[in-house]
Amino acid sequence: MGFYATWGGEKPSDAKAYAKWQQLLFSTSMNSTLELLLGQWQDINLTLKGISPNNLKYLKLSINMDNIQFDTLQPADSQQKKIKK
Repeated sequence: MGFYATWGGEKPSDAKAYAKWQQLLFSTSMNSTLELLLGQWQDINLTLKGISPNNLKYLKLSINMDNIQFDTLQPADSQQKKIKK
C-alpha cells in the first residue's frame, strides 16, 4: 500500500493564477507496510515538508490500493441468522 500526496498554499479562485499555483505545489509518493485491520480505524502520521502548518491550505491525498488485502468475508446470506416463527 502506498500514498501519493500533493500539498501547498490555497488554490486560487482566479483561473489566470492557477498555472503558477500548480508550479508551487509539492508532491511525493510514500510506500508503507501499514496493515489495515477490518472494521478498525488506523491513525496515519503524515509529515509534509516545504510548507509551514499555518500556510498549508491545500492537501490532496491518494491511496495506492494495488497491494491491499482484505480479509475474506462470508456472504451476507450465511451471516444472517434464520428467524424461527
